[in-house]
Amino acid sequence: MFALVFLLLLVSLNSYAQQQQPAISASAKNNGASTPAPVAAKPAVAEAKPAEQNKLIPIDKIVAVVYGPEATEIVTHSDVRRSLDGHKQTLDEVILQRLMVQDALKMRIMTDESAVDDYILKVAKSIGGTMDDINQMFEASGFTPIEGRRKFAELYAIQQLREYKILSRVFVPEKEVVAYYEANPIVKPASYVIERAVVTAVTPRLEETRKKIDAYIATGQGMLIGWHQLPEIQESDLAEDKKFITKLEIGKIAEPIEFGGGFELYRLKAKTPARVEPLEDRYREIVEILRRPKAEQLFEEYKQELWANASILYL
Repeated sequence: MFALVFLLLLVSLNSYAQQQQPAISASAKNNGASTPAPVAAKPAVAEAKPAEQNKLIPIDKIVAVVYGPEATEIVTHSDVRRSLDGHKQTLDEVILQRLMVQDALKMRIMTDESAVDDYILKVAKSIGGTMDDINQMFEASGFTPIEGRRKFAELYAIQQLREYKILSRVFVPEKEVVAYYEANPIVKPASYVIERAVVTAVTPRLEETRKKIDAYIATGQGMLIGWHQLPEIQESDLAEDKKFITKLEIGKIAEPIEFGGGFELYRLKAKTPARVEPLEDRYREIVEILRRPKAEQLFEEYKQELWANASILYL
């Protein structure tokens, strides 16, 4: 890397010297003679290129040097790019990742190939994708497949490190979980299992058909009706014109709804009343909620420790 920088510097200096050389007159001086010397024909001169075309185009450049506890690393401009999750990384974020990877190596947190494979597959499943989707994610973030795999290995090591040094130190007492549960209840709305049926009838016989339906609702006899069970629906998801279902008793049929080709019937099959979600259903969720601020505080302290034990040279 340093040899390449030195070579580019020499080329740049040589180009600069050539641009500063004074132009030579097309006619030679006559050494004081009265008769001017014959003027030589002007050689053909190539059209001058714009100055921009003579400038050197840098391939990459060093933006920081990290003197970490385990190794000294160079961070280049191309290293500061979009992360695998798509957000634009800052230089300090890249440096922090380098320091955390060094700490993971120091703690002997190894990332063998099979563990990396499992981690990548887990990520693919979490987004409902395949390895092709992961490779497209690499390309969108500016990584080759090899670079992307190496980045996944680093992220896996960092995750293991955080679980060991931070999350394992975060303990949430049961009394805090219970207190949060009681202060933040979640009420699940009532839900209904409904059956629907359609009875067709031509216009001249609508009234006759309606009487038969009324008799069926009263006695459960006199008609053969095909009921179709609908998926369970919460009360908050019921359309306004179907709110009457909430007042039905189980097994009862609502008043027929007339439409152009007959009547629409609804029957309530089952009902689950509104209820507060039990603690056992929310315990893990509440633990994660209460762990988060504690883990963030420990992580901030850990980052300060990493920065204090490293020396960063910004270029």
